[in-house]
Amino acid sequence: LFFLPPILLWFGLLLVVYLVSELTMGQTVGKRLLNLTVVDQHGRRPEAIMVLIRNLVRIVSLAAFGTGYLWAAFDTERRTFHDWVSGTWVVYRSAHVPC
Repeated sequence: LFFLPPILLWFGLLLVVYLVSELTMGQTVGKRLLNLTVVDQHGRRPEAIMVLIRNLVRIVSLAAFGTGYLWAAFDTERRTFHDWVSGTWVVYRSAHVPC
């Protein structure tokens, strides 16, 4: 049980990093390297509530052995469970169009 607080702190810090980066840039560092971005149904950066829901569901998905990511293997749009719940898409970002 002594390891639980550091793990919770780590997940808390990750959540903050993901929230801030997806809210400000529409992408995390990894998505930026892969030229991907998170958008809403209109192709814009998602709203704060969408980003919060997306990342909270992502944590639950990871805790459930990554089943939310496995969801994308069977989805016709290749969206993860947290994308479905939050109403977001991860798309390739065009090099000439700023986010």
